[in-house]
Amino acid sequence: MRKSNSGFTRRYFLETGAAAAAASTLPFGAARAAAKYVRYPVNTSEGQKMLDSYREAIAVMRDLGPQNPHNWFRNAFVHTYDCPHHNWWFLVWHRGYMGWFERTVRRYSKNQSFAFPYWDWSVAPRVPAGMFDGVLTPTDGSFGKYTSDEKTFQNFIGPSLEAYWTKLTDVQSKLLRERDMATTKELWEQVEKRAMFAKTPFARYPSKDKPDLDDKTTDATSGSTVAAIMKAPDFETFNSGQTKDHGQVSTDIAALEGTPHDLTHNFCGGAGLVPLDQMGFMQDNLSPSDPLFFLHHANMDRLWHNWTQSQIAAGKPYKPKDIDKFMTEPFPFFVDENGKALVDAKASDYFDIGRFDYEYAEPKPVVVAARAPVPASLRGTVAGAMNKGVASLAVPPGALAKDRVLVVHVTIPNPPTLDSPREFLVLANAPAGTTTATPASPYYVGAVAFFGFMPGMAGATTFTVPIPADKASRLAPGPLQIQAVPVPPVAAAKAAPHAAGETMRATRPTGAAPGASALKGASLTVW
Repeated sequence: MRKSNSGFTRRYFLETGAAAAAASTLPFGAARAAAKYVRYPVNTSEGQKMLDSYREAIAVMRDLGPQNPHNWFRNAFVHTYDCPHHNWWFLVWHRGYMGWFERTVRRYSKNQSFAFPYWDWSVAPRVPAGMFDGVLTPTDGSFGKYTSDEKTFQNFIGPSLEAYWTKLTDVQSKLLRERDMATTKELWEQVEKRAMFAKTPFARYPSKDKPDLDDKTTDATSGSTVAAIMKAPDFETFNSGQTKDHGQVSTDIAALEGTPHDLTHNFCGGAGLVPLDQMGFMQDNLSPSDPLFFLHHANMDRLWHNWTQSQIAAGKPYKPKDIDKFMTEPFPFFVDENGKALVDAKASDYFDIGRFDYEYAEPKPVVVAARAPVPASLRGTVAGAMNKGVASLAVPPGALAKDRVLVVHVTIPNPPTLDSPREFLVLANAPAGTTTATPASPYYVGAVAFFGFMPGMAGATTFTVPIPADKASRLAPGPLQIQAVPVPPVAAAKAAPHAAGETMRATRPTGAAPGASALKGASLTVW
């Protein structure tokens, strides 16, 4: 069936007609006057025009002095030292970060209608056309005078960061201390330990002649996977876990973040696909150095907005339960289009897309059809009995009904070293000895990933894995035998040779496969 430009089928929209009528009174988008700015799909003519303006702005910002907060790399460092990942502020922080930077691009492109185009990977699971042209790729030679090697990069940007650190507010200093970045020395240690920096030729993994996502990332970003994620029943489920502040990492990662977001970042940065010294920017927190970052996150923001519309239309909760704690969280590192530091910003400023007066060009409103409440017999969590990395989960009667989403929660140890596996295949009912599968396999439930490597993380993390309808239909009746098998990184000695000036396209050695299940625990819920 042909898909709409939002990544969902036409039938999907027709089935949501009743909820769409209710959405005409929503405070989010539909009830507002038309927004001033429109974010288009990147693969449309309007989206490609926006890329032209984006390219012009990047060329200017790339060459601004490093003391200018609008310098291309200075802006990327805001993400490095302040972005939240794997916690409930992930989406709202990135909305604010993108919104202010969108205004900055508008200034330097001189296109007063500029809005970021979004990359809907559900429709086009490949790096968009145009993103390998000129400065829209970080492998462009013009970046070389700044990113030819790490010493050159530090000499260029380092003094401006030193000066910035001397002017930090108390709130900023507190947040940086909690991230082990109290000094710029500690900041650079983080950059080095996590292999955040990428030399110009390696700065992005996909290449113009091979732009497609791999099979597990294509599956993670597919329409069926996203449709299952979009049925999350409340804010706490749709978002990753609550933490003390946005500098902390939760032990619970939501499906939208831990599957399409993290896997796309890892693939575009080459995490696990190339040796550590040849990974691109997208695989860790200097990822905004790759212009692709903002197209990827525009789509993440679009999905959050669509989920919010859906919840309101269905009369379901769309705000966090602990709303005071959430909304008052300070985001003190943003910079506006005039270079002004926004030290008093907080989460509540960015909860609604109206803050930046944009909307998304797609069939609206995008809502999920109202469903009956989950019956009492399907409520709660079913924990699995563990045996050598395999969990046995009893599936309650009715859990596989068409109007339900079966959700598996898998607990996996955090990566102990930088070269440890970051991605895991989730398999159900695989025969004994099975250590790998492709998305076409009847045993393949999905994949989850850690974004970046965070030294010092201990214990384990629980990922949420909604099982899309197409995969749920393949499950046999009876208990589910769940595994989480690691996808091994490529070894440096086995990497393919690199051609000068090109991004390396290494492949895993013949016969390399995930090892035994790393699963430490599992449970099951129903949405």
